Amino acid sequence: GKLTAQGKLLGQDTFWVTEPEAGGLLSSRGRERRVFLFEQIIIFSEALGGGVRGAAQAGYVYKSSIKVSCLGLEGNLQGDPCRFALTSRGPEGGVQRYVLQTADPAVSQAWIKQVAQILESQRDFLNALQSPIEYQRRESQTNSLGRPGGLRVGSPGRIRPGDRAQVSTHAPINGSLPSLLLLPKGEVARAPLPLDTQ
Repeated sequence: GKLTAQGKLLGQDTFWVTEPEAGGLLSSRGRERRVFLFEQIIIFSEALGGGVRGAAQAGYVYKSSIKVSCLGLEGNLQGDPCRFALTSRGPEGGVQRYVLQTADPAVSQAWIKQVAQILESQRDFLNALQSPIEYQRRESQTNSLGRPGGLRVGSPGRIRPGDRAQVSTHAPINGSLPSLLLLPKGEVARAPLPLDTQ
């Protein structure tokens, strides 16, 4: 498929990756892989040499991928802050496990945090789809519209998995509908407000 269909690129780093081989068992040796985290997929690739005709731009060969909808995370393997595992559930119920390792614990921890946020957003979205009224009720109890820290349109996990855009409280979700401006408590609009035309 097209990379543009996979959503926004959220991160990329080079890891030492132990990949599953035929039969689902982990390879006995790891390989250096460039890993790309998109909103909808994680792609494992192998870096090519300096590019076409010595150009500075790097090239990559696709090796494997995990769809975010099938993604699982195991952080800090064996207590090591530089190692974590990404898992992929197969259609038959089998699980493929990719162990990623880097020399910099900050890189590993940033990936663990980012993937955990994606999985939490996915879980919130699924809960909202399965029980929309209960989900709205629970969210309204923990968040107040129009107050700092409250529900913001476009905040992670509130509209759709991976949505990272921060939208102001008066931007319309649907351009064909009028916008809603939420004023701070006690403040009154003095003049008619123009509609957003985004």
